[in-house]
Amino acid sequence: MRNRLFVPVIATVILAACSSIEPPSTPPTDFSTYPALADSGYAETTISRDFPMELTTLRAFLDEGNRIVANFEPTESIAMPVDTVYFDGEWPDVGATRRVEQEDGHFVLERVLVSQPDRFEYQIWGFTGAVGNNVDHVHGVMEFIPLGDDQTRMNWSYKVKPNAGWKRPLVQRFVNRQITPFLTTSIDKTLEQAEARVASE
Repeated sequence: MRNRLFVPVIATVILAACSSIEPPSTPPTDFSTYPALADSGYAETTISRDFPMELTTLRAFLDEGNRIVANFEPTESIAMPVDTVYFDGEWPDVGATRRVEQEDGHFVLERVLVSQPDRFEYQIWGFTGAVGNNVDHVHGVMEFIPLGDDQTRMNWSYKVKPNAGWKRPLVQRFVNRQITPFLTTSIDKTLEQAEARVASE
């Protein structure tokens, strides 16, 4: 399962803003420490879409060809992933870790927090690019809610923790202007593909 990039954790790309900071000469490899999740203080966004598939079918559909990742489109501030290196565990099992390299030469670290049929949670941290000047970590959540009649609601949330409380408005602006459109483009394209699949069956 090491070649699976379904998890939008890859969407770590969300915070891969192009910057003038020089990429590190040596990629980060230390997964032994990571930021603690907080109870509050996050900049947040949530996108919800209803898919014409029951939960199990939808999860399998999303996993085909790393669909969510394949449907990302770059923005003026978001660099795309170009490589992934897996470390501890089997992705996407709880505790698994990996490093994502972005097209600008920077990196982020990721770990799986929760992996269930109806819920996937992950953490993103260790930003080597400019975003690390303002962001401590990201807590991402994908929630799948059966609606009946072969319908499933997908709620995709990103909670972005500033590394200082006073930076929250700045980080929320980045979330609103860059992250939300980035996620929306992917989920909307994925929904169109799901509707086309169902219509063809």
